[in-house]
This record gives sequence, C-alpha cells and structure tokens, in this order.
Amino acid sequence: MRVLLVDDEEPARRRLRRLLADALPGAELLQAPDAASAETLLTEGVDLVFMDISMPGESGMSLTRRQPGAAPVIFVTAHSSYAVEAFEAHAVDYLLKPVSIDRLRQALDRLRHDPGGSAGTGPAMLAVRSQDRTRFFPVDEVTRVWASHKYTRFEHLGTEYSLDESLASLEHRIPQFLRVHRSHLVNAAFVSEIERADDGVAIRLTTGVRVPVSRRYLRAAKRGLGA
Repeated sequence: MRVLLVDDEEPARRRLRRLLADALPGAELLQAPDAASAETLLTEGVDLVFMDISMPGESGMSLTRRQPGAAPVIFVTAHSSYAVEAFEAHAVDYLLKPVSIDRLRQALDRLRHDPGGSAGTGPAMLAVRSQDRTRFFPVDEVTRVWASHKYTRFEHLGTEYSLDESLASLEHRIPQFLRVHRSHLVNAAFVSEIERADDGVAIRLTTGVRVPVSRRYLRAAKRGLGA
C-alpha cells in the first residue's frame, strides 16, 4: 500500500509517519512538502493521501478539488473551519492536529468500509463547527433537515443542531435526503407513511414528527420512496 503524506511542516509529517508505522505496518510512506510535489507523486499512483490544507503555494483543498478520484483523501489540519469544504470535496475523514492513534485508526476503519473513498457518493457525516471543535454526526442517524430563518437545522437522536451548509448542498451530496418542501429534507430511511389531511399532504417519520409536503415536490418525493 502506497500512502502519501502531504504537509509543509516536517515535524507533523514525522509524527504521522510514526503513527502510521503502527497503524499500517508494511505500508510504503511517501512524503511531499507542498502541493506541487504531491501532484507529481499522485500521477505515479498512490492508494491513500493524508493531506494538510494550509500550505505555502497551492492549498491541499485546491489540489484535492483539481484531482478528484486520484486517491482517497484524509485531511489533516490544525483548523476546524474547513470541515464542510472537506466533506464537499468527498474526503474520507477530517483529522485535527495533533492526531491521536485512536482517531487515526477510526479514519482507517472508515476507509476500509468504503475502499473507493467517498467520491461520487458524498460523505456519510454532517459537520457542526463550534469555536474550538468540530463534531461529526452520521447521516444515517439524522431524521430530517430544515431551514429556520438564516440557519439550517437538523435532528439527530431527538436533539436539534445548527449546520453551516445549505439545504441545496445537502440534497445534492446525500442521496437519502429527499426534498419534500422548499424548507425541508427528510431521511428516506425514517419515513413511515405519506398522509393526507385537511391542511395538505405530509410525511410521518418513525419518530412521530410530521413534515409538510408541498405540491411541487410531492411526485418526486413519492418516486424517491418507491410509492
């Protein structure tokens, strides 16, 4: 297995090499201090990339967007503010420095469950940023997403959170999110029934929540649910 480490800081590369020697014994570890050097190695073929984002010259994010599908990418950065962009670029995972061995193994486990990486299917997580951390929520546990004033809200295991991503972006990158209203997406896995009432058509979720369905989206919603 050929693994490419891209980071302009040699101590960061050294630390990641040490962790990977334990987590991926036998892997061939290649290194690049910038995007230009990394691109050369990408053309020669690698199986996995650990990519820093903020580097002199071209950023790791820009290189990843220019080379879609070259290899699965796990971003490694000191900044939590790029999490949404990373997932939009179909990253396998997003690690914050300093990386722990447990978090590294979690990222590698995710890669093993999706050997081709996330490209083409979109990431299976929602990222919520706060001032000092980023929390990740599995899409399979999110029942619905909706627009509320200037915010995007979602429900995860009965609790509501705010998200820095638009409904349009979520609908595009997460196939199981169905648009049922200009302000609402639902997770198809949690739909229990479509019902009609005096106030119009609605979808009933397995949680008991009732979500309105607009006439504009009714046919597409039924098709998405196989109805």
